[in-house]
Amino acid sequence: MCSVKNIKEEAKWARCYQAALRRYLLQKEPADLLAALELGEQAVALGLETLSLARHHKKALASLVLPLDSASTLAAQEEQARQFFAEMLIPVERTSETSLRLIARVHEVSEALRKCKEASSASASLLEESVVQRQEAEAALELSGRTCEKLVEEANSLNALLRDQTHERLVIQEKKRKAHSLHLQDVVAQSLLALDLKLLALQKSVEVNTEKLSNELDETERMVRELKLN
Repeated sequence: MCSVKNIKEEAKWARCYQAALRRYLLQKEPADLLAALELGEQAVALGLETLSLARHHKKALASLVLPLDSASTLAAQEEQARQFFAEMLIPVERTSETSLRLIARVHEVSEALRKCKEASSASASLLEESVVQRQEAEAALELSGRTCEKLVEEANSLNALLRDQTHERLVIQEKKRKAHSLHLQDVVAQSLLALDLKLLALQKSVEVNTEKLSNELDETERMVRELKLN
């Protein structure tokens, strides 16, 4: 059962989605879909599923009262709304293969738990039906209870692992982006430092060796061209 906090957060998200969709449809110039992506990321953080998001989209679209000039305008707005919804779904559907396997395993564990409960109920019935079968039923009930406990623990562990992997993937992506940016800055800084040192050496030797100066200038120009190409 959803908590009151989650229900309020989902309702707030739905209002933001309706407002963003309206702004997108009213823009005459080609609109930016960045707002849709941000709403998709918020939906992932709230744990909203695709079916629930589709209901919110349908409700938001039905509540909008937009100026219509012709049937072609209506068709264009419907296509724009479809594009906005599809863009919002990208972060939701961008799930790794490992996460999908974990989710499938959670479903398997849930099904196994259901069967365990059925087995427990059957075992309890056997206890009431026959005194002769009491010991066998008690053993089966105990075994079923232990199995259910293990499956509950595994289900909790899988859910925690799924959350950790999602967080870790986001952290790794951010670290890679920062590392790449720092690497590019280091390469440019080193190249510029080399050029500064080269030019300083040229200034000192300008009156000593004209031919060497010409060669050094050619080399420096080559380095500048390579830096621009890179």
